[in-house]
Amino acid sequence: MDVINVNGTYNLTNGLLRAPNILVGGGASPSLFTQVGGTNSTSDLVVRGAAAPARYDLSGGVLTAGSEEIFSSSRTALGTFNQTGGRNTVTNTLRLAGVRDRS
Repeated sequence: MDVINVNGTYNLTNGLLRAPNILVGGGASPSLFTQVGGTNSTSDLVVRGAAAPARYDLSGGVLTAGSEEIFSSSRTALGTFNQTGGRNTVTNTLRLAGVRDRS
């Protein structure tokens, strides 16, 4: 399985990114994928806040994913998807999962 694993920062400003699987986060460092243009095409996009926050910011361009999964493991390790522009198309499954607040 080919995976682009973003632990840190990835900026897509133009061009084409095509990968079977993209994982943003899931590690001990904050992770950010910023798309301001271009095309991102993937079978599976996962934004996973694990030990640190993870975020995908879409402000321009086109994101097409077979499935998108946005996870938060705690209130301080949020998985976040922000869209202020561009186009996001999910052709199969959109899954959102978080932590239940016990306070």
